[in-house]
Amino acid sequence: MTYLGKVMELAPRVALDANPLHPYTKALLSAVPIPDPKVKKSRIILKGDIPTSLNPPTGCVFHTRCPIASSRSARTSCRR
Repeated sequence: MTYLGKVMELAPRVALDANPLHPYTKALLSAVPIPDPKVKKSRIILKGDIPTSLNPPTGCVFHTRCPIASSRSARTSCRR
């Protein structure tokens, strides 16, 4: 999965579907519709500032929207 052109998580499809690790991947997968209206799914709605790819944030590019970001996230890239 990529965000602002940066890889957030890389895994085989089956592993990614079964156990996504990065918050961005979890949010994306929560938005995938299920073709059965009886199945209810918890949707993850991201908050925070949406950055521009012309001027991406320093460190982990997702940290402005990440629910588990720390002050370190603004300084270094994260690899979950």
